[in-house]
Amino acid sequence: MFDLVIKNGLIADGSGAPTYRAALYVQDGRIAKISSDETLPAKECVDAKGLVVSPGFIDMHTHSDSTPWTAPGYEGRLHQGVTTDIAGNCGTSVIPKKRQENAEIKALTMADMKEELKTMAFGANMGTLVGHGNLRNCCLSNPYAPIPPKEEVEEMKKLLRREMEAGALGMSLGLEYMPGLCCETQELVELAKVVAEFDGIVSVHMRNEDDRIFDALEEVHRIAKESGAHLHISHLKVSHKNNWGKAGEVLAALDGMQKDSCVTADQYPFTAFNTTIKTLLPRWAKTGTNDEITAGLAADENWPGIKENVELKMERVGGPDLYMISTTNGAWPEIEAKRFDEIAEMLGTSVADAYRTVMKRCNSNVSAITFSMSDEDVLNFMRREDLAVISDSGSSDFVTGEKKGKPHPRSTSSAARFLKLVREEKLMPVEKAVAKLTSVPARILGLKDRGHLKEGFFADIVIFDPDTVAERGVYGDPFHTAVGIYKVYVNGILAWSEGKPGKRAGMLVEKRNKE
Repeated sequence: MFDLVIKNGLIADGSGAPTYRAALYVQDGRIAKISSDETLPAKECVDAKGLVVSPGFIDMHTHSDSTPWTAPGYEGRLHQGVTTDIAGNCGTSVIPKKRQENAEIKALTMADMKEELKTMAFGANMGTLVGHGNLRNCCLSNPYAPIPPKEEVEEMKKLLRREMEAGALGMSLGLEYMPGLCCETQELVELAKVVAEFDGIVSVHMRNEDDRIFDALEEVHRIAKESGAHLHISHLKVSHKNNWGKAGEVLAALDGMQKDSCVTADQYPFTAFNTTIKTLLPRWAKTGTNDEITAGLAADENWPGIKENVELKMERVGGPDLYMISTTNGAWPEIEAKRFDEIAEMLGTSVADAYRTVMKRCNSNVSAITFSMSDEDVLNFMRREDLAVISDSGSSDFVTGEKKGKPHPRSTSSAARFLKLVREEKLMPVEKAVAKLTSVPARILGLKDRGHLKEGFFADIVIFDPDTVAERGVYGDPFHTAVGIYKVYVNGILAWSEGKPGKRAGMLVEKRNKE
């Protein structure tokens, strides 16, 4: 007797092939049988009449590095059908780290994290990349050195190899952030060669996503060609109004790279990004800890140069009204969901002075949502069937736990919003949309037994209504569950059902190294 049968549903198996009616049988956490025979005995029967039955969605670009410890229910993922969450992006990961960092999480290495997670119950499957910034912080005497000593580069390679051997899925680069901003391309080539040894991916937050995006794409191409590694472009976009309409050129550049290199990409379905407002600082003012950055910002002799840079960058995006504070990490919650022009008016100061006040009061630990992309470009990227769909965010247990800040709604809504836009904009058939959420990221990550509904695969399953699925989270008010997602299974266990969390059955997703 099977543990579970889901019958009467339309199977979208993740391959992109047309849906078909069948019964799906689960046994011991895996898909045991997919059959037209709906009469086989099972302990539990779910009628999915009129609904789509698909593989669990895979969010391959998240920042939920500490989630198993801080929000283990993964409610921000499960309510919209995401069953696998990949952390460690944009150059920052929970491991490896020095002993004094992040005492809340004891793990210092991938091996340590694996041992910790064995004792914990968490809601979604999770895997991680190794942050390039972590490698620099662990191995370099000066993490901000443009060209570190050869022996220190060798230490980074040794540490990366150890983490890959322990099951990390690849390495991530955050080339718009410190310390990745400082490095030369050749360093990245050498590290990428290590990742290539394990058939992992190198996920890249490029140096530029606006005026110099084609230069940034060229760097990605160079790393891919010279290292032989699989390069993956994070959150593909064209930012700033003067660049709107260039999505086609960017996709043409991607096509060109794919002719001689392995290069893939992902995207979130929104026209605004979210990041630390430290990115508005000039390069020389970004070095150091938050305490050091804040002290430099407070120094009157530094302010004229910083002010000029802040004003210039805000103007290039389109103005201070396009920056909405998303989280102050508890330091100043009254300004969350307010825009910089509103904050300046509230304080009775210039916008630049308002920025300085916010940074000082929040000790440089504050993020903002920036409305910088066009709907047309976002939809053009979205039509591309080989681009994965991601959230680029942390998760939270906002249903049963605390709602913190006013984060970008992508943190609670990317998968559901994507499916809604597919329907409303008639972007593609639902089975192709399901593939972008499942088999596409599984193939990019090298996951061999997830991302498809196939016999023998893990029973990560979503039952949803393609005619109603949609997000409810919005800018300034993101904490709402999706509609149209009925049941979500993680490794054969009911993890979400009609608006309520179920049992926690997630497991660590590891890289299967070459044999």
